[in-house]
Amino acid sequence: MESPPLSSKILALSSLILVVLSAIILYLWQQGEMMDFLAGLFSLEKIVQDVGYGVIGSIVLLLILLGFIALRKTNLPNTKGVNDLVHLLQSSSSSLYVISIVAVIGEELFFRGVLLLLLSGFMPSWLAVVLISLVFIALHYKGQYEGQPYLLIYLFIMSLLTGFLTIEQGTLWSALIIHCVSNLASSICIRKNIIKIEQA
Repeated sequence: MESPPLSSKILALSSLILVVLSAIILYLWQQGEMMDFLAGLFSLEKIVQDVGYGVIGSIVLLLILLGFIALRKTNLPNTKGVNDLVHLLQSSSSSLYVISIVAVIGEELFFRGVLLLLLSGFMPSWLAVVLISLVFIALHYKGQYEGQPYLLIYLFIMSLLTGFLTIEQGTLWSALIIHCVSNLASSICIRKNIIKIEQA
């Protein structure tokens, strides 16, 4: 059975599923402290510093992306998933917002806000960041960045950066900014045909 084409609704639903999974894990892990934990992840106490780190991290990632584009190392694999993504970006104006904001919130809450911080309680933080980054790129590999080592390196660097900043800051703001800017920049590049599907 063929999967349905990618749509903004499917992306938003998958983000919602990650938020619900995050809530379930947080409830089991933090129990009565769940709301305090979430308040800490979205604390405004260090917001200026969080935004600063987010902007600096975004600039670093954009420079890496521009370097890969200049070297012509950003072609996407010719898969159904990528073709659906490209079609969605080129046919729906709302897709930029869904990919750059809605999807990012679900992914960052789940991977950095919950799984990373949970794992860092059982192992050294650096190891938790590396493991979560490997899981993150593994889930983006099949049908998305399959056979594209430079895009996988870019994604891995983004995941490491957002992970270390989440551990260091104790909030998700920097990670959210970096991931949003990264998704927005790559989505615009796909939409403008700067990043293209690999020709067979």
